[in-house]
Amino acid sequence: MVSRRSDAILDNRYCYQTRLHFAASYFFWQFHHLQSSAKQSSIKQSRHQRRQPTTKRQNKLLRLLSGDRAAAMRLVERLKQRHPGKSEEWYWEKAIEDLERDRR
Repeated sequence: MVSRRSDAILDNRYCYQTRLHFAASYFFWQFHHLQSSAKQSSIKQSRHQRRQPTTKRQNKLLRLLSGDRAAAMRLVERLKQRHPGKSEEWYWEKAIEDLERDRR
């Protein structure tokens, strides 16, 4: 009788240790996965933030809008709301492409 009880206790301890090991492995994997995805997104953001629009692009958009700087800024701001996370250069280029496409 004692041996059955001690076997049951050992089995319970083994199950508990196995579950604990599985949980620890799972949480380690999740933590590592979250860290690597956060690092990748911060690298992408910093790459986009560094690229400022060139004067050439800004002047081209202003020429298309007959020098209306307020309209150019509104277009760029609207694009920032619709497409968050892109580079500043991308917004200006997209505004130019949209204007040229709409005028065809």
